[in-house]
Amino acid sequence: MTQPSPPSAKGAPRDIDVVIVRSYPKVIFFYPSVIVAALCCFFAGAFPPGQSTHAATFGMIFMIVFFFNVFVISFEFRTWVALLCTMALIALALLAYVINQSWHFLPALFNFLRQIKIEMSWWFYFSYTVVMALIFFIIWLIRRFYYIEIKSNEVVYRQGLFGDVERHDTRGMKHTKEINDLLELLLLGSGLLVITVPGRREPFIMEHVPWVNRREQEIMQLTSRQSVEIET
Repeated sequence: MTQPSPPSAKGAPRDIDVVIVRSYPKVIFFYPSVIVAALCCFFAGAFPPGQSTHAATFGMIFMIVFFFNVFVISFEFRTWVALLCTMALIALALLAYVINQSWHFLPALFNFLRQIKIEMSWWFYFSYTVVMALIFFIIWLIRRFYYIEIKSNEVVYRQGLFGDVERHDTRGMKHTKEINDLLELLLLGSGLLVITVPGRREPFIMEHVPWVNRREQEIMQLTSRQSVEIET
């Protein structure tokens, strides 16, 4: 989150006065399953009870997305891990194709998968959507009181409902960005920001920062403007 100042002239780029960095828990990556559950809730209510074909379709779609979400938060997909998994999937697909030439097991496997019927009621989708939306709202509310505010001359760490504050000078501030998970980067552009300031023993470690590349660019723009001001 940034707070740009108004432009001095029409069409001129805005200078960034404040960069706000917030860290979030991994549960935020469940938002795809929440969206799918809300859609299933809407469409499930449009069909009368007993439409098993539609219920099984909705259930299968939800389970696939839910499995993907659990997969995302359970493992860290660094670049080499993602490459290794891709190569392993390709190798398994080729192996299955070769074995199928002799034993023809794929048609039976596909027929078995078509017989799987995962059905959830309208109330399940509704309850899941409401509960997860409530959790997201609580997280959003809590993070209003825990964040780092980077200005041109100071770094302010705010924590708690009663406004406990740490203030540090930006001179000598260093920051590093790490992309530890490609899937998290894909879902929310998130990554790790480590901010080190003089006079503080431990750095600020901000995990799962949404749109981390944008935050880093804003920090660099802010600190580079400060260095120019000092030189002049």
